[in-house]
Amino acid sequence: MLAQSECNVVLAPHELVEAAEDKLLTTRFLSARGIRAPNTCEIGAAEQLALPIVAKPRSGHGSQGVKILSGRAALREFIVAPPRNYCFQQYVAGPEFTVSFLYDSQGVMQDAVAMERTLEQGRTVRARVVDNPDMRQFISTFGERVPGVGAVNAQLRWDDEGPSVFEVNARLSGSTEMRVAIGCNDPLRLALHFGRGDPITRARPRIATVHRRGSDLRVDPC
Repeated sequence: MLAQSECNVVLAPHELVEAAEDKLLTTRFLSARGIRAPNTCEIGAAEQLALPIVAKPRSGHGSQGVKILSGRAALREFIVAPPRNYCFQQYVAGPEFTVSFLYDSQGVMQDAVAMERTLEQGRTVRARVVDNPDMRQFISTFGERVPGVGAVNAQLRWDDEGPSVFEVNARLSGSTEMRVAIGCNDPLRLALHFGRGDPITRARPRIATVHRRGSDLRVDPC
């Protein structure tokens, strides 16, 4: 049916899709490629991690079900009756970022936009464009080492040791509209590339902060 309709389906490599669906596999996948990720383990191996610990569903989105366990008492209580399919992850302090990567049809990363974000109930409500040498180096390294086709999103924190990626999505992210607001229309660029063969060119995002309340966006220049 898809062939008859001449519909072009864009899918990330299977290994990335599989890893992105499981938070425990995500960190193993990244670490194997030299991308720093928080120490992550199954519930029964909590002794491997120092407090505080993040308890999160291995499969999930929007920070749903995520709990921060700051003390041993809270950890013991959680372990007594843990929810199904959870994992433990080392808590990483520092600002949080979302980075949107665009890969072409040959699997070459062509562009990326990074934004420092603030979350409320798992949803990005404030995002500030970040463009500095350290972030550009992270983007280059990630693009070289992590396979992709189409849109790939990385979520990370940045501490004294540098970036630590705790989640990867093999798709457009929930903050896509915020990037559109600063001049990076990722859905359109992907449609033009995969549908018409246009090259994915480097975007020139406005250096701004985007605020989101409900469906309303406000863009403030930095």
